[in-house]
Amino acid sequence: MRRVMAAGALAILVAACGAPAPSGDDIRPSTAYLARHRPMGGGPAALVVGTLIERHGCLLLDVPGGPTLPLWPPDASAWVIDGVTTIVDGQGLPALTVGGQASFGGGYDDTLDWAEQQAGPIPAGCRTPSYILVNDLERIAQD
Repeated sequence: MRRVMAAGALAILVAACGAPAPSGDDIRPSTAYLARHRPMGGGPAALVVGTLIERHGCLLLDVPGGPTLPLWPPDASAWVIDGVTTIVDGQGLPALTVGGQASFGGGYDDTLDWAEQQAGPIPAGCRTPSYILVNDLERIAQD
């Protein structure tokens, strides 16, 4: 009963913030850092492919050149669903889990200054040699 009440309270809290809660038996917000870019009208559409990983409390994308910090759309959120950290889209639907393969439209940049212009201050432990702007979370496909 307590778990049901907690999930219900979480759903109300998330709905009040404008994003629906994901569903599942064991749901809680992730404490991992999820960088989100400011709202944009479009964006880069190069194909980006990699594996979502969690390292030092940061959600990164492992790509051929090494881990990079994705800058997710503003309505994305990170949840732990049934024990697995999951990126959730603006409709509350799971889009990608840690360990899952992703491909989506986006673009790279190598400068921290650019990334912080898009997403605000990035914690020192989450800084990487490059950054990826995720153009549209709905283009993500998990294998």
